[in-house]
Amino acid sequence: MFKTTLLSLGLLGGIGLVPPVTAFFTITCPRIVRDRLDPIVSPGRVSGHVHNIVGGAGFGPNYTYEEALASKCTSCPVKEDKSNYWTPQLYVKMRDGTFRVVPQPDDDQGGMTIYYLSFDTTHPVTPFPRGFAMVGGDALLRAPSPTSSSRGLSYWCKGGHQSDYAGLPTEHCPSGIRIQFHMPNCWNGEDVTPPTDGRKHVVYMDGDVRAGTCPEAFPYRLPQLFYEVNYDTQVFAEEWVGRQHPFTFAQGDGTGFGFHGDFTNGWDDGVLGRVVRECFNVAFDAVTCAGNAEGGFLTRNREEDVRACKIGGQVGEEVLAPVGKLPGCNTVTYGPERATAGKGNCTDDVHLLT
Repeated sequence: MFKTTLLSLGLLGGIGLVPPVTAFFTITCPRIVRDRLDPIVSPGRVSGHVHNIVGGAGFGPNYTYEEALASKCTSCPVKEDKSNYWTPQLYVKMRDGTFRVVPQPDDDQGGMTIYYLSFDTTHPVTPFPRGFAMVGGDALLRAPSPTSSSRGLSYWCKGGHQSDYAGLPTEHCPSGIRIQFHMPNCWNGEDVTPPTDGRKHVVYMDGDVRAGTCPEAFPYRLPQLFYEVNYDTQVFAEEWVGRQHPFTFAQGDGTGFGFHGDFTNGWDDGVLGRVVRECFNVAFDAVTCAGNAEGGFLTRNREEDVRACKIGGQVGEEVLAPVGKLPGCNTVTYGPERATAGKGNCTDDVHLLT
């Protein structure tokens, strides 16, 4: 659970030639729930599509920073991190027209690996403030975009001939796929959640999304979150039709360009500041600062506690077994035009259970 390699970070492929990583902190977090929830985009109601969610057990359709800190457990290996991280679920459209969840390695756990990155230590890194939340990417993209919302995304075809794709691979990947996604990390220093008037409070760096420069209106560099998500797509090799893969993300994205990530801060006050100052070391894997080394100040979760941290689904619908439609009635689209948010030709009448 705690191992980190340069290959897994994408520095030996995956996201192409990148500047050397001078500092990073990494955690691997099993899934706490697979559900149609998104308290950032759809607070207090059922989300438009299914997400894989990891982190603190305080997660819900509408929850506060204080409730996050009060989480009874976290699926991340550092107890002080009660944050939540989530991405859209990958489905496969079977030849019979039904949809099934694509499993992840060790799928009773699933989840993802999250990196806290810094490619340039000459600039100070500002810890996430209390109550901070953000979204990266564009769920409605269906083609490559010159905007930075898609420049931080790539797919690694594990065991395949091609090592790097901008969207879902167009070849069979013998060992599945790995999704590699950078979140934005330039903050305006004012808003802690996405403004409701359409403005942005975080953006990607100009130029290289990993080592460019922050725009003048967004001068604060936050820790750059990098999400690594693996799926066992190889088990559905018989569902391909020629070079057309059968996969779609939960929002109806059959291209992969609409992959996106969400984050809500649940770090104890002051702790992330110490992590940024003291724990950003090359190949750091959360153990050095987790109390196992002299001077360690973080509390390392026992692996059995990490794996046992789960919450129940809060939306009354089936999302795992073969289903006749994507939860949320999302229609699969392939672009190249940007998709239109909305429902497909079916009835979505599910409700929150609480």
